[in-house]
Amino acid sequence: MSLNKEYAQMVQEQVRSYPFLLPLQCGIEFKSLPKKKSRWMSEYTYLQQMAEEQQWNRLPELWEPLHDPDTAVIVTDPLEKIIWVNKGFSRMTGYNSKEVKGRKPDFLQGAETSPEDVREVRRRLEERKAYQGSLLNYRKSGEAYYCHISVTPLFNRQQELVNFLAVEKEAYSR
Repeated sequence: MSLNKEYAQMVQEQVRSYPFLLPLQCGIEFKSLPKKKSRWMSEYTYLQQMAEEQQWNRLPELWEPLHDPDTAVIVTDPLEKIIWVNKGFSRMTGYNSKEVKGRKPDFLQGAETSPEDVREVRRRLEERKAYQGSLLNYRKSGEAYYCHISVTPLFNRQQELVNFLAVEKEAYSR
């Protein structure tokens, strides 16, 4: 088999496996395609799209944690209701995205979560300021775990609060 034929077969197999490559082969730019969420859209691409739609005036240092499967990323609306979580969140907590959409992240807290820590998080969010610290949360199974959490308020170009973004990493000790 010639190299050209092998290459053509490889390209055809990729197009069958990854249909989103077809526009690249045809010379169509992704910008001209309808904005439709599909299975192939990565978390990175989805958050970039959200950032553009919400007109975030700056992107937090978020892209690196997305590559770590053990890092949870949560995006909420200004009322702190969850609109999106990454797969790391599901691995960490046991909840899938459908179960948490529309809920406030404080449902992860429980009986042993420090009331002082909760008050501090609440105070920082009400002031529209970033928060970093550790919290005791609970998985869907009821198992407690500590996590380091960083919550950043996201503003648009008009300086209006449009989202909160939380990045969480499990801590094995407080």
